[in-house]
Amino acid sequence: SLHDALPIFEKNFEDDAVYRLSIHSKDEAGNIAENTLDTKGKDLVFAVDKTAPNVQLKNLESNQRYQEKSREVIFSAKDNVKLSEVIVKLDGEEAGRWNQKECESLVEAGEDFSVVIAGDSKEEHRLEVIAVDAAGNKSTALADDFVVYEGMSDFVRMLLAAAGFGILTGTFWYVLKKRRK
Repeated sequence: SLHDALPIFEKNFEDDAVYRLSIHSKDEAGNIAENTLDTKGKDLVFAVDKTAPNVQLKNLESNQRYQEKSREVIFSAKDNVKLSEVIVKLDGEEAGRWNQKECESLVEAGEDFSVVIAGDSKEEHRLEVIAVDAAGNKSTALADDFVVYEGMSDFVRMLLAAAGFGILTGTFWYVLKKRRK
């Protein structure tokens, strides 16, 4: 009967976890009803999640110079229950996005996330990785004031090498000439 119902207390669901409730009742005529019967086929399952995801940049740091044609930035994003999405912003512009299904695939496979930054900039960059879990908790990893640059081109290197060789040769001939006099 309704007046014999037991309350479900909020304090029983304070910890981050996935909860499964089984409801069992017996009326005055002795009939049993429960949500776990095969004929019902419905479980009452829910999760309590107050913990933000964990995001870590693995190979990118603030205030660094990376002399490369491009840099593959590798990072991990994990949650205690389920990731909803991961977004990467480079200098405020979206540079990568993974939806819930894509996040699940990477996490289940034990793989990291990654984005590629071209080495064509003379300006300092700011990279943000934002992870959001299914409960809406958000976490951010940040690296700023870093530069990825290609450096000297092969042509410039050849010119410098030729100039260095020319200076060395000129100096050699000058010293040799002076010694002859």
